[in-house]
Amino acid sequence: MAVGLPHARCRRRGAATHLKSGPCQAGAPLDLAEFVAIICPTNMSKRGKRKLSHQEQRDLDIEIGFLAGLTRRDPSYVEALQLLGDDYVRRGHFNEGLKVDERVARLRPEDPHAQYNLACSYALTENHEAAYDALNRAIDAGYREFRWLARDPDLAGFRKHPLYRKLRDRVRSLHVRVE
Repeated sequence: MAVGLPHARCRRRGAATHLKSGPCQAGAPLDLAEFVAIICPTNMSKRGKRKLSHQEQRDLDIEIGFLAGLTRRDPSYVEALQLLGDDYVRRGHFNEGLKVDERVARLRPEDPHAQYNLACSYALTENHEAAYDALNRAIDAGYREFRWLARDPDLAGFRKHPLYRKLRDRVRSLHVRVE
């Protein structure tokens, strides 16, 4: 199954950013993200700080159940795990999202975006030391979306922690400006 998934926090910026535009062509393979958008269309809308409607919560719960079933049958299906982690976070189930992101990071330890997502989950669960370590691993693995790191809402609490200044200094030493 072909899957064009978002990287890093694109998932938390709005899952719709990775979907192909236009209708599906007859006979063309349907990727997992497109399939999920079809079965739960309201779930794929951009999420700001607003509260999810009852219908959006219901759709998200259905999607979580579907993806959880997929990942039980195939525990190494990384793309489904990434979507599942996104959905848990969107639903406000940060501890479940953290467990999923830990699985993805174990499956893809050299993937900078897997490490970044893990850092975001640690930050959302207020484990700032682990978030700092995961962000350093993401940078070591090649993560370079520092402007997003500086404004990612998932990292808002971490940016208030003294370790963020240490990370910011490291990023600046790479000659990339982060405010």
